[in-house]
Amino acid sequence: MVDADSFGSLNSAKTLAKKFADLADGGEGTGSYLDAARQHIEILTQMADMYRKAGTAYKNCDEATQLAIKQQINKID
Repeated sequence: MVDADSFGSLNSAKTLAKKFADLADGGEGTGSYLDAARQHIEILTQMADMYRKAGTAYKNCDEATQLAIKQQINKID
């Protein structure tokens, strides 16, 4: 993501390039861009799973309610 050579060949340039590389590419828990993106993807995946499960539960509840209403109507007839 960061080209270290683009900062030059001085030691200070290499140090600066490493800092930028770490900000962009650091490992888990570093607060780097890639770490933050991974965390966001994980959260969004969990949210999508929750919405799918909620949709299934809603559908199942709706079907159960329809069945219960039909059973009550049949008792009246």
